[in-house]
Amino acid sequence: MDHIFYLNLENDIGSARVRAIDHPFHQLYHVKFEDGYENTFFTDAETGNWVEEDLGETALAAIFGIKTGMIKGLSAVPCKPLTWCKAAIASKIISFGFHTCMDDGDTIFEVYGANRKFLYSFRNSGNNRWVVYDTHQLIKVDQYTELVKIIISIFRRLADCI
Repeated sequence: MDHIFYLNLENDIGSARVRAIDHPFHQLYHVKFEDGYENTFFTDAETGNWVEEDLGETALAAIFGIKTGMIKGLSAVPCKPLTWCKAAIASKIISFGFHTCMDDGDTIFEVYGANRKFLYSFRNSGNNRWVVYDTHQLIKVDQYTELVKIIISIFRRLADCI
């Protein structure tokens, strides 16, 4: 469902079309402003602060978050401590944060990109059996991206150290 928000930006009132996007880990909205600018705004899983995708914690994201709270009511955003990993692998630098929890004896790794947005859930059932989900669906082994393979290799080494 679309909504129209009116925001006070630089001493001028501007409108924006706001569409909520279903997401299991963030409050997430696609916002298109009357001047044509558009971006995705979401809550940071670690701090609960509002983030403008690929720009970070901007003043616009903060204003949008306040407006969302006024209209939808303040909702508690569960904050999760993330462990940040930065690795150089084959002349590539990857950076991601993750939160670990247990579910039915399996270890779950929620992985967030450097831009603070959820990427994948990795479920380790032991014996190097990994199940990977993106936001809404299972990713089959033959669909693993290079990043997924690298993260699994890092988590395997991490599990060996525990």
